[in-house]
Amino acid sequence: MIIPISHDVLGVPSGRMEIAGAMRNLSSELRPFMVFEITDLPLGVPQSRMSDPVCAIRPFCRAVTIDLALGQIDHVNYANVGHQGFSIALSSPIAPPGIHDEIAKLGGMTRRQGLRSMVTGIQTLDLARAACRAGINHIGGAFVGPDVEVPQPMRRLSWDEMLNRKVS
Repeated sequence: MIIPISHDVLGVPSGRMEIAGAMRNLSSELRPFMVFEITDLPLGVPQSRMSDPVCAIRPFCRAVTIDLALGQIDHVNYANVGHQGFSIALSSPIAPPGIHDEIAKLGGMTRRQGLRSMVTGIQTLDLARAACRAGINHIGGAFVGPDVEVPQPMRRLSWDEMLNRKVS
């Protein structure tokens, strides 16, 4: 379960305290299934200002990722802030120009930093293949499967299984 949290909330101590307080009230059995994704990252946030938000939420989840806006995939200065990876979200069913290059940049950057990568909003086989070629670790979106009301057991597929499965 990916839980997006705006950098605006986590960037101030009172926001971090509120999130941490809410997380303490959740069952610890849920933590292995939760990934916090820091969104709405403003340009130019220094590395020193990213460590506090990441460290505040890290004890309450499986992983923390930082969501990057398209065109901002060069955040090498965030390599050592305690998060596990970077993600990008494709919000339009029509692939924006240059998206294959952006996906390739994300894959290369995360590999160099020893981090994980994720692309959500994948809706076509073409974009899934681009993610595979780029070495992206995780994908999500309509190509993978529909949104569901009730969480279901996770199923792991290799890239070969994902790209060659029959979609009904």
